[in-house]
Amino acid sequence: MKNLFYLSILVVLFSCNQKPATPTEEELKAIVHAQNEKLKALFTEGDAEKLSQFYTKNAKLSGDGNSDVVRGREAIRDFWKSMLQGAKLVEMNTETLSIDASGDVIYETGKVTNKIQVQDSVMTFKAKYVNIWKKEDGEYKLEVDSWTDIE
Repeated sequence: MKNLFYLSILVVLFSCNQKPATPTEEELKAIVHAQNEKLKALFTEGDAEKLSQFYTKNAKLSGDGNSDVVRGREAIRDFWKSMLQGAKLVEMNTETLSIDASGDVIYETGKVTNKIQVQDSVMTFKAKYVNIWKKEDGEYKLEVDSWTDIE
């Protein structure tokens, strides 16, 4: 009877200690697509505070190598607040080029085309990007957001 008890304990311990299955590439693409759609909605809304909540607490942001790395949610909020002043996102299209994952982290590279209205003119902005999505509080958020202009 003791052996059965100990065997039951071992079975429970080992079954609770299994790593979650790694999502397939299609599942990863679906997760990232959904997050990019949320990101697009936040940019369209233009609320830097809400947008900053889409980043992890210790996130890093680097745009086109022309600026210092912006570190932390508050600094990212201030960055987007200044960038969104007087500008409105008209259109945003992302194309994921590669995707991989390890545990609660997703690595994505891609291209983005944005149309942004500034006063009376609409400008097109194209970039390639690297995003690292990290699960925080049960949701994937941007841990690293880095891009380089391509046009």
